[in-house]
Amino acid sequence: MVDIKLAKQEYIKYVNTFKIQNNEYLKNKIEHSMRVMELSTKIAKGLNLNQEEIEIATLIGLLHDIGRYEEVTIYKANGKKADHGDIGAEVLQKNNLIRNFIKENIYDNIIFTAIKNHNKFKPETGLTNKQQLFTNIIRDADKLDIFYECEEFYWANGKEELEKEIITEQDIMPILQHKNIEKKKNLKSPQITRTLTTMSFVFDINYKTSIKILKEADYINKYLNKFQFKDTNTQELIKKVQEEINKYINTRMIE
Repeated sequence: MVDIKLAKQEYIKYVNTFKIQNNEYLKNKIEHSMRVMELSTKIAKGLNLNQEEIEIATLIGLLHDIGRYEEVTIYKANGKKADHGDIGAEVLQKNNLIRNFIKENIYDNIIFTAIKNHNKFKPETGLTNKQQLFTNIIRDADKLDIFYECEEFYWANGKEELEKEIITEQDIMPILQHKNIEKKKNLKSPQITRTLTTMSFVFDINYKTSIKILKEADYINKYLNKFQFKDTNTQELIKKVQEEINKYINTRMIE
């Protein structure tokens, strides 16, 4: 059904049309896409999907951020806002680019739908069971790699600035209530907003197999343990966040 090796070659060929050699953000997106592809495969296997479905999930993982390249080099470069999920679905449909990655067309609608919805705060309503399945897989895989990126290099050059932040009980209330935080709802600063928003992603993970990957990698603890917040109350609140998320993960593991 899907020649993943060929699909990867076609993906790199497409990316190279944007001449991203001097753009570290977009170069990192290639590595991100490869990791998300592998995570999508793991999740699909954990859900006991058949081989064809596993290959489709893998392909969606590879292509999920294909809209990033136009978003950054065309839209943002011209001061325009755009949604890379929407762009990605459009890019694959335009000039039938999807055929470079998969010859059969029976999964096209599922692929486009999953890519369009992978980055939304909530997926669109009215999806079929198959559309929802593959949308949930890519949303889980994408979030898992964002947790990895948090632990590996988020705030590598801004750690001291973040450690000066002061938060309140109200700031962490969505996490204590097991709610995913919308990015646009800024708190006191971009740094603490990014941290708490990303930590809240755990409440939007769909599958137990995804939770298992998160727990085994221990990304939450590795990330939050990196920081030594200067404010004593903030230290306690971050500890409260960490404990609540770990309790939630452990509960999901035994469901």
